[in-house]
Amino acid sequence: MNALSHIKTALVLEDDFLLATDLEATLKRHGCRDVVLAGDVTTGLQIIATGEIEFATIDIRLRNNDCSGLLDMLVGMFVPFIFITGFSQNSYPLLPSAPWVNKPYENQALLEAALAVCPVDRSAAGSSNTCQPLMHDHA
Repeated sequence: MNALSHIKTALVLEDDFLLATDLEATLKRHGCRDVVLAGDVTTGLQIIATGEIEFATIDIRLRNNDCSGLLDMLVGMFVPFIFITGFSQNSYPLLPSAPWVNKPYENQALLEAALAVCPVDRSAAGSSNTCQPLMHDHA
């Protein structure tokens, strides 16, 4: 299945290497052409700054570091993202609005969340060129 083949480059921000490589394999299996891994906020910021990321999966806490600055950068650059985390959504009420996938994740839940922010019919997201984010609201 190539439901995500319209996403050229995705970022997986995850500090658990085994989970990160599993997410990478899952995204590629569903059609993402390139998946870049980052295990910490600093590396994630550097990767996002390249301007090549079209979609991201975000673990909220990386080695006990908060990723709110990184989220601000994604929102500011109009990069759609989803959260994949073991934390409760109620624990983070001030985060930007984005689909929430609980760990351990199921492939179908990941795919549905990714397609919610990066629909195959890109005109549904307001563009005919690339994957575009849904509106993100700060609470």
